[in-house]
Amino acid sequence: MHASSFHSVSGRCSTLAHAIKSDKFFLAEFRLQVTSRLGSLGNLYTKLDDLSQAIEFYQQALAIAYEIGDDRAIIANLYNLGSVYSRQERTREAIDSVDHRTAGLTLGGSMLETVP
Repeated sequence: MHASSFHSVSGRCSTLAHAIKSDKFFLAEFRLQVTSRLGSLGNLYTKLDDLSQAIEFYQQALAIAYEIGDDRAIIANLYNLGSVYSRQERTREAIDSVDHRTAGLTLGGSMLETVP
């Protein structure tokens, strides 16, 4: 293989590796945004007092948050889910939502948006 061919192939591999990293970054960022939007929809439905729909959105947000390992989103959605369960007088589920599943998760000193 000639040196110019090697550099050409090497350059293409480097460009491809960069594109893959970029795609992974954008996919991760997209999933963070989806998690945030689903949580916001849960908040909206909670405020509209459509608690079953709020639970659906919080659970969807949680599923993605767990997949991507976003502790902040996990904690926020578990808290909001627990609040909804509490409003429905589902005490055991409310406690479980904010208790054992949050063990080991950290907030990093940030405040969470929650629904009263």
